[in-house]
Parts: sequence; structure tokens; C-alpha cells
Amino acid sequence: MMNWMKIDVLKLREGPIDLEIDCLPEALDLVDREYRFRKRVGGLVHFSLVEHRVRAKGYVETVAEAECVRCLKVVEVPIRGLLDIFYENNPALLTPEAQLGAGDDENLYWFDGEVICPEEQLREALMIELPMLPLCAPDCKGLCAQCGADLNEGPCQCRVQSEASQVADEASDWKAQLKKIRLP
Repeated sequence: MMNWMKIDVLKLREGPIDLEIDCLPEALDLVDREYRFRKRVGGLVHFSLVEHRVRAKGYVETVAEAECVRCLKVVEVPIRGLLDIFYENNPALLTPEAQLGAGDDENLYWFDGEVICPEEQLREALMIELPMLPLCAPDCKGLCAQCGADLNEGPCQCRVQSEASQVADEASDWKAQLKKIRLP
């Protein structure tokens, strides 16, 4: 991944920097098996010095496409990731444990003391917001397991035929039960 966003820490000493984000999804390496990213990524992140750390606070947003897990229609899912993280020039943050988030502060990232390249954190903020099971609507009825018809468009022929045969079975069943009744 190419680092095209750079925050110069020397300039932060002069005052906060606002990073306006407007890029293609490829710039943040947005790739997922279930989702496709075809819309631009936008957002705004405010960088400021807080003692010996740099704070990045803001948002990043885009739209992802996926198939509804119930009816398989393509659905657009708006994604908005919030950031409130810190960067520190501390070599201890480069240990495998810290990289896996086992440290004291999971919102703390390493930088080289001169330049911050936030692409990875922007990507993480978006990817963590992707729904595990994308739906076209919360009440999506899905597809018929027998004929594959979209049940959101109405009942399928399987269901109509099944209900008709069930009614017929119930009708014949009560007649058979009635014949078994014997009066004294």
C-alpha cells in the first residue's frame, strides 16, 4: 500500500491539521471477499498534538456493495468509520504483542517521530463497520428453499400448492374422523 497521506509532525507543532479525505477505495486497499467498493471514500480527520502523542479524531465513509444473504439482490451498504486514536514514537509499539492489540491501549499506534501515514487506520475504521450479514431490508423474506422464488415479491407456487394440499388433507382427515364416530 502506497503512503500518499502524510502528516508532518513538525507542522503539527505550529497548530492542528485537518486531513480531508477524498480518494478511490484502492488508495486505502479496501478489499473484501463479500463486499465490493466502487464509490469514493470521503471523510475528515483532525490531527493535533497532545503532550508527546499525536491524536487523530474524525470519520471516514464510503458505500460498499454486497449480495443480501437472504435474497441475493445486490445491496448498497453505507459505511461510516469513526476514529479517535493516538500515535506515539515508541519502539515498544512495534512488538508482536502490541501489533496484535495485546498492549494496554489498543487505540495507540507507532509512528517514526516525523511523519504519520494513517491509511491503515482509516482502512481498519471502515472494515470493522462492515455488517457480517448484509441484508437488503431487515424484514427480507429471502428465497424459497424449493423453487428459488423471491418471497419478497409474494408467495411462490410451492407455497400455494403446499397450502392447497394441506387444506385438502385436513378436509379429508376430519371426514375420516367423523366416520369413526359411533353413536350408542
